[in-house]
Amino acid sequence: MLPLWLKAVDYFLIQRPKEQIEVAVLLRNIAQHGIVISGQICETASRSVRFEQWQNRQLRQRQRTNYKRLWSQVPLIFVALQFIVIIIVIELFQLPKNRDQSNRNTFTRFIKRCLQCTENMESLSSTTKNRWDECSTTAKMLVECVEHYYAKRCEVVS
Repeated sequence: MLPLWLKAVDYFLIQRPKEQIEVAVLLRNIAQHGIVISGQICETASRSVRFEQWQNRQLRQRQRTNYKRLWSQVPLIFVALQFIVIIIVIELFQLPKNRDQSNRNTFTRFIKRCLQCTENMESLSSTTKNRWDECSTTAKMLVECVEHYYAKRCEVVS
């Protein structure tokens, strides 16, 4: 789901201010979690044996409902992964720009919140847990957090 170039995100950080290094490391961690989430969902969803069993109604009731739940939650999780990519691209290009202290603190809290959401999504989407409703709720929180932050940021700029 995530582009291959995102796997190669390694921002040149030599002789950068401490704040820029911190943000770049947080963005890299978010990208790594996004890649893991994408891989886990693709692995779970693309098992052809599971899909054939589901079509032939050979799955047990719990497995069937869990598989349906996965497919119903994939669109929202995909939107959250798209937001992750957009955040990383935008903020890596914005990294060299100076921010005043209050904006920097707000931004760092925002990025840490995004990292927390991606960590939670990674643990909830693992093949051992299969908690797709909770993963979807966390993805929704991530989307709302991103929308809220950038809406506020646009109000300040205007």
